[in-house]
Amino acid sequence: VVALPLFTLWEWKYARHPLTPWIVVKDRGIWAPLIISLFLEFAYFMQGTYMITVLYVAVNQTKAATARIVKLFSFVGVLTGFVFGFVVAKVRRTKEFIIFGIGVWFVGFGLLERYTGGLEAKAGIIAALCVLGFGNGFIKYPARASVQASAYTHERMAIATSLLLSFESIGSAFGSAVAGSIWG
Repeated sequence: VVALPLFTLWEWKYARHPLTPWIVVKDRGIWAPLIISLFLEFAYFMQGTYMITVLYVAVNQTKAATARIVKLFSFVGVLTGFVFGFVVAKVRRTKEFIIFGIGVWFVGFGLLERYTGGLEAKAGIIAALCVLGFGNGFIKYPARASVQASAYTHERMAIATSLLLSFESIGSAFGSAVAGSIWG
């Protein structure tokens, strides 16, 4: 909360050779995926922080089953991203796919809202995590590709990629903090 505005002020007003040139930040192909990544990680950590607890306590799953179910999100997301990478290489557009992935995420969160607990919720939570992972493959990896394609030079690509990863970390920290305060 304090460091990001101070960093922005330093880069904008006082740095002779800014680490983050404003030409990089002002590009829509960079700032839009930064915001998407922030909210993507925020939304994921809002549900992912306590998914193990929900499965173990509210759905009465074993530790082994809980671990397998939670990993479905990453597994489906990586498979989707891998296969979808070939499509993006052919089509060379990402915006429509990212919007589709966001819509899929709404469906996944709707499923999580519908199946909140009880023994019959296991299949619904598994489906929701698979749908979220599928949508993640359409959002996370194309957003990274968009940032790196918009960077133009090798130096700017490193800065843009580090900005993207920083925004992901900020989003996960905010999501964990909000989930913790809701739980508390």
